[in-house]
Amino acid sequence: MKVSIVRLLIVLCVVMTSAFVRSTPASAQDSFVIFQDDFRNNDNGWEVVGGTDTSKLFVGDGVLRFSTEKEGYANWAVPDVTVPDDIDVQVTATVIDPDSSGNWNFALILRADTRDSDASFYHFGVGGDGSYEFSIRRKNPENYAENIKSGKISGFNVNRPIKLRVLAQGDTFAFFVNGKQVDTFKDSSVSTDADTEKYLGFMVGTYSGVERNEVEFTDLLVMSADSATVNNGGDPDALLNETFPDDNPNEWILGTFTNSKSSISDNTLTVQITKDNFFGYTWPKTKFPEDLDITVNVINPDPEAGDAWGYGIGYRGYDEDDEKTFYLFEVQGTGKFAVTAQKGGTVLDTLIKGTVSNFDGSAENVLRVVVRGNTHNFYVNGKKVGSAQDSTLDQKTDYYLLLEAGTFEGQNSISANFSNLVVKAP
Repeated sequence: MKVSIVRLLIVLCVVMTSAFVRSTPASAQDSFVIFQDDFRNNDNGWEVVGGTDTSKLFVGDGVLRFSTEKEGYANWAVPDVTVPDDIDVQVTATVIDPDSSGNWNFALILRADTRDSDASFYHFGVGGDGSYEFSIRRKNPENYAENIKSGKISGFNVNRPIKLRVLAQGDTFAFFVNGKQVDTFKDSSVSTDADTEKYLGFMVGTYSGVERNEVEFTDLLVMSADSATVNNGGDPDALLNETFPDDNPNEWILGTFTNSKSSISDNTLTVQITKDNFFGYTWPKTKFPEDLDITVNVINPDPEAGDAWGYGIGYRGYDEDDEKTFYLFEVQGTGKFAVTAQKGGTVLDTLIKGTVSNFDGSAENVLRVVVRGNTHNFYVNGKKVGSAQDSTLDQKTDYYLLLEAGTFEGQNSISANFSNLVVKAP
């Protein structure tokens, strides 16, 4: 039995059990997924636009490797695939041997109306100096694109994988870097025919003094924008569209406690643990019905410290004998996952355990739980990783929802940054 350490109305920390056992759960495609590319091959027909004599492109072995080979140039690569205007798209990028000057950039491009150099599109980029860029390429431009807005990315590290995410809904675009929303933009001047699907792609560029910039892109995922929201303005049927503003209107339990801390800053909820074999969680004042569809983005900002950690979603939570009782869907840094029924630090039941294929513990990941009656379904980055039938916990009229982070033996710290929590009826 695990020993519980309870703090009234604050984060709860408990001693954690040993690592989960690997198994193979069921797998199926999530209905929210529009397009996905793991780059094992080039079946999706990626090709370079902008100049094949100034660029190199390789697609295979799980990466799209793309470089611009000339000073002051921008090239972009586009697949032979179209997607709707309103999408939630994310990809992980790793710069290969980045030039120390920082005079280079790369970007996600969206809503390209053609698949050639005449295209107009939106550009959501990252510069080697730690800046972000929102740019527009219009028809017949004198230069590659017109920079509309830029700013600095806090905690930027060019030597680590960088996760880009753009949530596009109508004329509103939310841009995220490594799990944090860096800015929101509004524009309707490009590719205004929303009924015609558009292209997306990647841009790699150089500035003055840099003759080569090479970037590896992995794990491209395009989901329906219906699965998320921009600044609380999304699905009107959602029970909660949580962007974690600094004033904490939903009254998440925050503070510094023994071996744990929870805080909100920059539209991010952070749960931090500072002891091995512990996990902690926080919850909002709002309670929810039994059947839910929960989606949240989460990233560990310091994965290099080790992989004996996990983060997850707690659901159907209630108080029993002064102890929190709930189901926990937790994914480890290794990609192993487990779903358990918990009470005060004791595991009452294990519903399912397995491994998420191609899991990247250094990237931002999207966790999702869909529970209806006794049927529990679990998703990571738009893919269904497993399902279970369980009725271990009691039926109540309303329940807590919790966000969790924890360590296992040998690792004494973990920070999990949560963003863009959406809760709705299934």
